[in-house]
Amino acid sequence: IIFDGDTMYAPDPNKAFVGNPRSDDSYGCYAPVIVNSIQKIISDKNLNFNVKNVSGTSLKDLCKEYIDNNIPVVVWASIDMEPTKTGASWIIHDTGKEFTWTRREHCLVLVGYDDNHYYFNDPYENNGVVGYPKETCEKRYSELFKQAVVMIPN
Repeated sequence: IIFDGDTMYAPDPNKAFVGNPRSDDSYGCYAPVIVNSIQKIISDKNLNFNVKNVSGTSLKDLCKEYIDNNIPVVVWASIDMEPTKTGASWIIHDTGKEFTWTRREHCLVLVGYDDNHYYFNDPYENNGVVGYPKETCEKRYSELFKQAVVMIPN
């Protein structure tokens, strides 16, 4: 992140983590960055997995295709499933386009569901497995562009 006066310049969160992952002042990244990182780990360690960006898939379909087959799914939503807010804006380094961050962005691991709730392993404040009403989850997932990633054993 670079400032030129009041203008902030930063990477595209679809291409790189914005900020420092060890800093509270950071922003984050989106599904393509996670896929690339996991693919590198799989390749370096010669693991027998296929990582897949399944963004755009509904939560219902993610459950049918992956959760029902015991494959957890990383999804983008919000901290505690609270409504998201408009965050900082910056100019993307390599395109010159303006980008606006969605505040309260958070990744969780979808691990289950029932008639009324989706269940997530939530790393935020060591929440463990937490259930949230389906309608709320669907809203927050949409607010973060329906991003999802899976690792499928080969």
